[in-house]
Amino acid sequence: MLIVNDHPIDNETIETEFKRLMRLAARQMSSGDLEKKSFAMRQQAREHAINRRLLLEEAVRRGIDIPESEVERFLLQAKQAEHLLDQSRKKENIRESIRDACRVEKLIKSVIMAVPDPSDDEVRKYLAESQFIPPDKKNDPAFMQKVVEKTRKLVKNVCQNKALNEVIAELRKNAVIVES
Repeated sequence: MLIVNDHPIDNETIETEFKRLMRLAARQMSSGDLEKKSFAMRQQAREHAINRRLLLEEAVRRGIDIPESEVERFLLQAKQAEHLLDQSRKKENIRESIRDACRVEKLIKSVIMAVPDPSDDEVRKYLAESQFIPPDKKNDPAFMQKVVEKTRKLVKNVCQNKALNEVIAELRKNAVIVES
C-alpha cells in the first residue's frame, strides 16, 4: 500500500492500473516482450496511481467540482466506466470514483488548453532541425503545407505534455509519499 499526502492507495488500485497497461501493451508486443517489461509496467502503474492522486488533490484545491448530472451521464456510458467499476470495491464508491476521474480530467484539460499554439518560428525551428523531410519534397508547396500543419499539431502536443509533466513534477515536489 502507498500513502500519498495521507491518502491511501491500495494495492488493488495499482494492480487494476497494471492490468490496464498490460492490456494496452499486449496489442503492440509479443507475450515474451510483455513479460520482460512487466516489472517496468508495474512501476509505471504505481507512478500513474500516485500522479492521479496528486492531480485529484490539485483539482480539489482549485475548486473543480463535478455536478451530479455529469456523474449520471458518465454512469449511462457504462462501457467507459468499466475500469472505474473494477477499481471501486463497493457500489457506493462508484459515484465518487467517477466524480474524482472527471475532476482530474477537467484539471488536465485546463492545463493543456492553457498552452498557446506554437508560433510560426517554433514550427520552422522544429522543421529545420528535423531530418525526415525528403529533399525532393521541400519545394513542393502542397506537401510542405501538410507538413507544417502536422508539425504545428505535434509541437503543440509536445508542449501540452511538457506543461502537464511540469504540473505533476511540482505536485510531486511537495508530496509526501510513503510505502507501507
